[in-house]
Amino acid sequence: MRMRRKTVPQEGNRDKVKHSVDDSLEATVHEIQQLLERRPVITVRVLLDWISSTSRMDIERALPLCGYMFEDGPWKKTLIKFGVDPRAGPEFRHYQTVTFEMNFNPIVEPGEHDWEKSGELAFPQLLKGDDNVPHVFGGRKFVPDDNSWQVCDISDVLLQGIVATSDVRSAATLNDGFFWNGTMAKLEVIMRDKLVCIRDGGTPNDEDYACLLSFPDKYQPPTGRDYLKQGKKRCALKGGYYTLPALSEDKGWTYACVFEKWRTSSKSISSHNCCLLTGEGWTPMNDWTREVCAERWGSVATFDGVKCIQKPGNIISGDDFATACKLKGNLSGFRDWQKGAGYRGTC
Repeated sequence: MRMRRKTVPQEGNRDKVKHSVDDSLEATVHEIQQLLERRPVITVRVLLDWISSTSRMDIERALPLCGYMFEDGPWKKTLIKFGVDPRAGPEFRHYQTVTFEMNFNPIVEPGEHDWEKSGELAFPQLLKGDDNVPHVFGGRKFVPDDNSWQVCDISDVLLQGIVATSDVRSAATLNDGFFWNGTMAKLEVIMRDKLVCIRDGGTPNDEDYACLLSFPDKYQPPTGRDYLKQGKKRCALKGGYYTLPALSEDKGWTYACVFEKWRTSSKSISSHNCCLLTGEGWTPMNDWTREVCAERWGSVATFDGVKCIQKPGNIISGDDFATACKLKGNLSGFRDWQKGAGYRGTC
């Protein structure tokens, strides 16, 4: 059902179930119903972790007999207990989902690792284990078997602090539920970057995200044209350039933009993002000839086969160092560039 529907189903209709209800299915239905008593809004991902003795097919067959689902909105594709309406009050905000449309395949530099010879696991940070439960995100590992998490299953301390805000909406919206646009933006941007960092073998550093935490939970743009619209996306103008996402109250924001080219970057702080995050905010790439960005914030990063080093306020590419120096007006800086250990250089 669509979120705009005013009423929710109060009970299931067994006559509409396309398959027969056998003893095995009845047992699965009973088990799911017991879980819904404890947690009235739940994802299939959680059910698979909690009911390990039942196959995914059996769980999916049992879903229509246990609850209903929204096709859109902040509780999209969660199983909701019959008679429960998560739109009723802010107490249901913790059951909202965050979903990331991204590639979960690790990106590593060719030839950097030889796991077969070393006998090591290639990507231990992505393997299911006692310290890595698929439906839980703790900020150090994750299992890439799905792209959605419920807010109540995010145990990362930094992200928990963001959603623990008491400044919430009184009525749910289609995009952000009971959270304000700024709260969801901080949650989604930081969590996406942590996922990318972990995926590629790194360890996220919470200090790197400190400059984002001061952004208000509720963002209301001032009057006048303070945003750039790119398709259906908008980016806010701040300090003479377009910066971290800002939209109308009901839309929320998750995008960073490059002012010079008036274009929208990807949905994350990492990878294809064509802006640099400094202590002062977002720095536009300006006339860089390549989209050289930090895969994650560290001393050395790789983007598209190009080595980069993080200098104060900039990420400098070895291949495009002279061009990068133009950004700071120091064309002679490239003479100090040395390719080698540490990729040292000044600009």
